[in-house]
Amino acid sequence: MTHTQFFEKHGHELKCMFPDDAGEFGQFLVLYPEEKDIAYEHLNNGHNVYTVYEESAPEGHEEVMLGLEDGSPYIVGYYVLNK
Repeated sequence: MTHTQFFEKHGHELKCMFPDDAGEFGQFLVLYPEEKDIAYEHLNNGHNVYTVYEESAPEGHEEVMLGLEDGSPYIVGYYVLNK
């Protein structure tokens, strides 16, 4: 799904991961690869995790997709939803 579709459907469910972060990536994006262990921890605790991809990913590639993918060169990070 696109970022717009994701936020329309799940924006209210996003888990605030970094309450003190008002920087470029905000409070919700878990960065890949630096913080992927945080995303795995939340996935293992029953949270839904969405992988976020670069907008420059190949044609037809989703921008945001359910599941925690690891290893794609187009991954930006992850969004975690509240339970």
